[in-house]
Amino acid sequence: LDVSCNLILQSAFVNFTDHAPFTFYQNSKKQIPASFVRNGNTVTFQLPLYNTSETIVIDPWQSNPPFIGYNASYDIDYDNAGNVYVLGSNNPLEYAKFDNTGAWQWTYTMLGAYYAYGDFSVDPVTQISYLAEGKTGPTLVHQIDATGALIAQGTSGNTEMWRMVFNPVTNEFIIGETGSTAEIMDVLLNFTNITVTLSVLNDNTLLAIDECGTSNDVYMAGNSGIMVKVPANTLGPVAWQSNTGYTFLYAGCRNVGGWTFPVQGYNGMTVSTNFLYTYDGDLLKKWNKNTGVLMNTLSVTGNPFQEGGLDAD
Repeated sequence: LDVSCNLILQSAFVNFTDHAPFTFYQNSKKQIPASFVRNGNTVTFQLPLYNTSETIVIDPWQSNPPFIGYNASYDIDYDNAGNVYVLGSNNPLEYAKFDNTGAWQWTYTMLGAYYAYGDFSVDPVTQISYLAEGKTGPTLVHQIDATGALIAQGTSGNTEMWRMVFNPVTNEFIIGETGSTAEIMDVLLNFTNITVTLSVLNDNTLLAIDECGTSNDVYMAGNSGIMVKVPANTLGPVAWQSNTGYTFLYAGCRNVGGWTFPVQGYNGMTVSTNFLYTYDGDLLKKWNKNTGVLMNTLSVTGNPFQEGGLDAD
């Protein structure tokens, strides 16, 4: 435990931080000064004297999205108000919103998106969501307002969309697609198709944007292993090229809908203030985000698997 009562898990790779528990009375929302207590390898919560007649809440909430077709979730995002968005199910895909207390708000059904799972992203200010179909033909983006109503649909210039991130500098969306192509989409669903690199990325598997620096760079990698860094505004020229060393199964990176859908995208890339991280369900890798040089590797599970995710503080 550090001086702020955060729990620090030390490893040869990097230190992991679990912040001190935020605890409060459920009804009044009055905060209770809780803390972690460590006894060897066991960590418990410690609370001062409190009103035992009231329900207290410690840290996270847990909710099960009310998906009808298939009870599984594949991607998650949030907005500046603390609302959480989840995309899951299958045939058709379903998209749910929860408020910052974990209360379900609504579910949008992606009618027509039957063939493949793509990705989604949320404008954190307007709370408007953009849901990409993976490979439908025509491949559409569904624009959903803050109440769960469909605003419009836009047709991609490509037949496949696998990863999507929001660029807060330009208020545009970057979509990783098939081959070496990607698209920049504005909030009016206008698409600009771009060839990112002449190298063979194959289909885009990993995608992340650096919101920590002023450059707003984008990092992307394909199932071939090739990884590139490009400026977010133009997606070119390539600043550096490296290789993740991962072998992602083409169109089978994740178990979506009980293997009903082919899926190319994977939640395996994120950027912090100092580093780029990648993950294949087993190997967590830390990269110098300025040069593309691999700095460290840590085996997390022992075997790559089809479900997982990665984020950085």
